[in-house]
Amino acid sequence: MDYDGLAGEIVPKRSLTETAQRMALDTIADLGLNDLDVRYYRFLRAERFVAEFLSSPVAERQALYDSYATSEYGGTIDIVIERLRDDGHI
Repeated sequence: MDYDGLAGEIVPKRSLTETAQRMALDTIADLGLNDLDVRYYRFLRAERFVAEFLSSPVAERQALYDSYATSEYGGTIDIVIERLRDDGHI
């Protein structure tokens, strides 16, 4: 799965086959991963994490990441960290 930070939605990875993408979309729908309230709280959590992470001293970032990654929406936080690395922020 992947995360669309603008919409707060969970989406299938683009690299998946068409069949796997359909299966991912079915799973997303079955689990309600993009219900409005879930998207809202996921988005807030990701935005809060990025703000705290980027404003934290480098020495404290791992502990902050660990606390977020092991809590609700932890998978989204993993995707956010990957994007921060790709964008050269960390």
